[in-house]
This record gives sequence, C-alpha cells and structure tokens, in this order.
Amino acid sequence: ATERFHSRRIAGLSALHPSCEIHYQRLLDDIRENDDVYFKEIFLEYKNIFLENATGNIGTLATMQRQRGDVEVALDTLKMHKRLISLFYDKAVEKKCNDAITCAKGLTYKHNIIRLNVAMQMGQEKQILSFFRAICRHEINAGKDKFIHGITGLTFAEAVGLRLGRKYIPLTLPKL
Repeated sequence: ATERFHSRRIAGLSALHPSCEIHYQRLLDDIRENDDVYFKEIFLEYKNIFLENATGNIGTLATMQRQRGDVEVALDTLKMHKRLISLFYDKAVEKKCNDAITCAKGLTYKHNIIRLNVAMQMGQEKQILSFFRAICRHEINAGKDKFIHGITGLTFAEAVGLRLGRKYIPLTLPKL
C-alpha cells in the first residue's frame, strides 16, 4: 500500500481530481485498519517522506469531502489528518529539521483552513473565530500579512461579518 501512495499525485493528475479520491480513501482506510503498523513502524522511519505525503493526501481527501457537503465525514477524516500532522511535527522537532518544522506548520495552516470551512458550513460560530484566528496568526508569523487583506480577508468578511453579524466586524488583528 505504501508504494501506491508515496507520490502526492496519482498518474500525473491534479491532487483534487475526482478519480484520486478513491486512492486517498483507500489510504485512510488502510491507515485505520493497520494503525499499529503505520504509527509504530512506517511513519517512524527517519526522513519519512511517506508520512508527509500521506498527511497531504488525507487533507486533500477531507477537502474533497467538505466540498461535496459531507461535513461529518470530513470531520472524521480531519481527526486522522490532525493526528498525522502532530506526528509529523513531533518527528521534525525531534530531528531538529527546520524545513520539516516549517512544512508541518504549513500543513497545520491548511488543516485550519479546512476546519474553518467546515465550521462555516456547520454554523459553528465559536469555532469559526477560533480557526480564523489561528489562520491569521500563521500568516502573520510566516510574514504573509498581505494575505490578510486578500484571501483571508475575504474569508473573514464572510466568516465573521456576514455569518455572525455586524457586531463582530470590529475584530482587529492586534486582538489576536
């Protein structure tokens, strides 16, 4: 199973191509069915590219599920995604690999964007604000403050201003 999913792309297709979903789902099912093998052997190898790729694939699966409207299924998938990210981050810190730490933070950022979108779809107001703040913190810390007025700014207007009402619009980034 590991060879099939070693690459982020399958047969040169875009990661979000619908025909890739079945492969991502098989990977998730295999990880769940063989939890001990993956988490006590496969994912613990030094310089584990497979862990990084599997994490990305599971995140992509959650995105596909969310976009289709299967938010409960996406939430369940995101639990495994978060677990993989945590392991990847811990291994990166243990090995003192700055590139892998940065990658793990980027994966966490993407996870939080997916969770924000799920929270918006489910109308989970407290979680909307919590995930939005985490996204902004990452962008500020990564020096991406220009995005706060771009992509995240649009999300903020919808997530906070439009979804929760005008009283939340005065929320400012220094309050993060």
